[in-house]
Amino acid sequence: VNDASTSLLMQTFYNQLANNTAESPITKAEALREAQLSFLRGNNQTGTSQESRATVVFEIKPGTRANFGSRFSHPYYWAPFVLIGNGL
Repeated sequence: VNDASTSLLMQTFYNQLANNTAESPITKAEALREAQLSFLRGNNQTGTSQESRATVVFEIKPGTRANFGSRFSHPYYWAPFVLIGNGL
């Protein structure tokens, strides 16, 4: 799989889990699904949020956009990831 898309997908996945609250609980399976759906819909962004514990760094060449959403919307970038074991 692609390194850049994997990094973004994992960051999105762990951000989903970090935002887990008692009022709106989310399982690991749901967090992975939401991360994959954000790629499919082209909603993923580069950079980090305040909740993020990891920083994703990309070399952005002149003339390219910083939003990789449409670039990573193809299933090649997000479909190979499946949750193994307890999805809770």
